[in-house]
Amino acid sequence: MSKPTKALLVASTILLAFPITGCAMGGQRSSGFAGKVDKGNIGVAIRAQAALEQGDTATAIRFAERAVENSPGDAGFRTLLGNAYLAAGRFRSAEAAYADALALIPGQPGVPLKLALTQAALGKGEAALATLDTYRDQIDAADAGLAMALAGRPGMAVELLDQAARSAGADARVRQNLALAHALAGDWVQARSVAAQDLPGDQLEARMAE
Repeated sequence: MSKPTKALLVASTILLAFPITGCAMGGQRSSGFAGKVDKGNIGVAIRAQAALEQGDTATAIRFAERAVENSPGDAGFRTLLGNAYLAAGRFRSAEAAYADALALIPGQPGVPLKLALTQAALGKGEAALATLDTYRDQIDAADAGLAMALAGRPGMAVELLDQAARSAGADARVRQNLALAHALAGDWVQARSVAAQDLPGDQLEARMAE
């Protein structure tokens, strides 16, 4: 399996739902949409999100593009469009949409990680690492480590994830991402050892094969 395909599979599993109800920005409530909200345009965005959840990426892209065209300064619509492009495997378009969304509202939860994963899928390892560094305070260590590994830096990923796995409150997700980083680094013995901490023996071999 190619690196772009692996990145797409990972990114698709962490795709965040589009925030219709709003998000917190700088201690104040924001609608998540720039300027005055066009209720009719929100309806277009909702149709795009519904199509995305149903796996109909062509319809999702069509409605999301319409929402962005109607409200080009709206960061939320840009993120939705990026999600639709990512689900369709249109990495270059997704990268542009996420970058535009962050230029409008840098603090959008989840968007920096998806941008980094998209850049990794395009083979832009250095760009992905730069994104992770720029938004390091907004990205969970478990996710950042996984993105580093997919960006072609499994050694850096192992170092970050190993530290996270040793911290108080570390969960199975951190350890499983650490196992994946070891595997991408070619250290299958250590990958198996880490994965075995959370997987019963009858599931370990299947997971390692996956």
